[in-house]
Amino acid sequence: MAAQVKSILICRTLCILFILLNSVCNGEAQPAQIDSLQELAFRTQYSDRERAAAFIDLGWEYRTTNLDSALVFMDMAAKLLPDATYDTLHFAYDYTLGRLYRYERNYEESQAVLNRCLAYAQSISDNDKMARSFYALSVTCLDDLKYDQAIAYAQKARTLFREESNTEKEISTLDIWATVLRQIFQLDDAEEIYLEAYAMAKDINSTTQIESISNHLAGLYTLQKKFTEAIAYYNEAMAINLANNNRQGIANVTAYLGHLFRAKKEYSTAVEYLKRAIALNEETGATLNNITLKSELGSALLYMGQKEEGLKLMVKSLNEAQKNKYDKEEKNVLYTLYNATYDNGLYKEAAYFTRLQLGKSRVEFDKLLRSKINDLNAKYKREEQDRKIELLRAQLLAGGASFLFLLIVISLIIFRLYQKLKNQNAVIEKALQEKEVLLKEIHHRVKNNLQIVMSLLNIQSRKVKDEKAVEALQEGRARVESMSLIHQTLYRKGDLTGVDLQDYLNRLCQSILDTYQLDKNRIRFESKIEPLVLDVDSVIPLGLIINELLTNSIKHAFPHQKEGIVYIDIQESNEGLQLQVADNGIGIPVKAHKNSRGTFGLEMINTFKRKLKADVTIMGEEGTRVMMLIRNYQKAGMPPEMVA
Repeated sequence: MAAQVKSILICRTLCILFILLNSVCNGEAQPAQIDSLQELAFRTQYSDRERAAAFIDLGWEYRTTNLDSALVFMDMAAKLLPDATYDTLHFAYDYTLGRLYRYERNYEESQAVLNRCLAYAQSISDNDKMARSFYALSVTCLDDLKYDQAIAYAQKARTLFREESNTEKEISTLDIWATVLRQIFQLDDAEEIYLEAYAMAKDINSTTQIESISNHLAGLYTLQKKFTEAIAYYNEAMAINLANNNRQGIANVTAYLGHLFRAKKEYSTAVEYLKRAIALNEETGATLNNITLKSELGSALLYMGQKEEGLKLMVKSLNEAQKNKYDKEEKNVLYTLYNATYDNGLYKEAAYFTRLQLGKSRVEFDKLLRSKINDLNAKYKREEQDRKIELLRAQLLAGGASFLFLLIVISLIIFRLYQKLKNQNAVIEKALQEKEVLLKEIHHRVKNNLQIVMSLLNIQSRKVKDEKAVEALQEGRARVESMSLIHQTLYRKGDLTGVDLQDYLNRLCQSILDTYQLDKNRIRFESKIEPLVLDVDSVIPLGLIINELLTNSIKHAFPHQKEGIVYIDIQESNEGLQLQVADNGIGIPVKAHKNSRGTFGLEMINTFKRKLKADVTIMGEEGTRVMMLIRNYQKAGMPPEMVA
């Protein structure tokens, strides 16, 4: 019992801390509704059911301002839920949690929890709860790009809301349905449903829904290049947001207008709107939206002739989306990159981004998906519009034989094109697999050949008596092993696109220690290496340079069995790749460095310095410190000129 009380107190304290921090950061008072919910949730004199309901409502209220706090409130609610049979309070908890998981982009969990809500609603034959479950599932499937399921759920929700005379929810469902159709470019059907929803919202004077549908209609008209109609609807949405002082709504409409003027090719105006929208999102904390907006801003700059700045901004947005695994944003940024680079004559870059797009999706899957959606949409329309279907049948019976023949011919053509495309994709897929196997085998053989060379050098060093010759053979072996480790890493991990710099350098340091049979307690390696994956052509010279510098430190910095530390630091900056190799040994005089230009190691470093377009600085006080600023390097999977 004491442990339970302690747990409740700790959770309560954490929740209060989240709330206070959120209020301080935003610099504004909390709404009265949230204050009253907090009062109810944290007061132990209320029943567990009342407090659980308050925590659930708090979770929903915090969904956009602080999702982490929202989920903490849901955890608090879960602890107060009764252990008895699943009831309406459990439904409210699951219904809110399922929608919060959607905000978190955890679509699989969202659908699982909402399906639990649906099963309960069906078991008690509650139409309202069934409709709400279908609606929430439709929104989740839309975000998860499962368009066929999204339409099926929206249709079921609309039917039930209509039966319950819940006009407001019916409007929201129509809005979602039309949005799915717009996503798959069924633009005429989408417009028809949007206008129906807009008229219903006007009839009941629901300004929130008028604002949402106005934005969606304007987006549709922007796609159709009906810019006058689009601007009119955006202005209506903006007026509602300004009247309600809805900062996020203002930011969204500003972004939409930037997109519109970019589509109109009025790029300077688009840049103004996009910059303003990005700043507003920073204020409201909706920074995720800025990934796509920054790519659109880069696109507009590219069209204005600022190619370097525009392309750099777009590639940076792509890197951010890929790094955080934001699939939806990555798809949008890739689409913008392809169009912008192609339209501006950057065909090499456009081809590269096209390959990335093809890797994200399969054309035949989209075609099959659209076909299934068309079938579902047609089925629902037949159920909703019996009179029109009967009229169509009559027309077909009267004189539709030619139409039927034409439909059959078109179907055959589409089927043949689909089969041809499917076969071509299969050939491409097989060729890519064969190429990957071949590359893997090449790296394996190169690794084996380099290891044979290392073995030969080892054998030769054992037979040579001259100490300098033995030392030279040992250095040669270390250089060969630095290259062998690269191919070994590629073969072992199966990723043929690049080398993980942290993993490679850690293994290189261990290899050097083994080669020179050093006591780890006498000379230690310390490193601070930024997680980067570099192309093989960049890693080979970089590895040889680091191998040379580390070897020099081991051989010359710590005479007479002196103990010491060798430090490696690699960080990426706006100027390039910053490499630093340092030791706390006896140091090297500047004159000695200048007089050592004839050594093979320094000649090799100078050669690779030119290849990497690097600046080298050597300092010999308080140990030796070698610093390189490398400008010519290539990340895995990106052309050199696109490294952000």
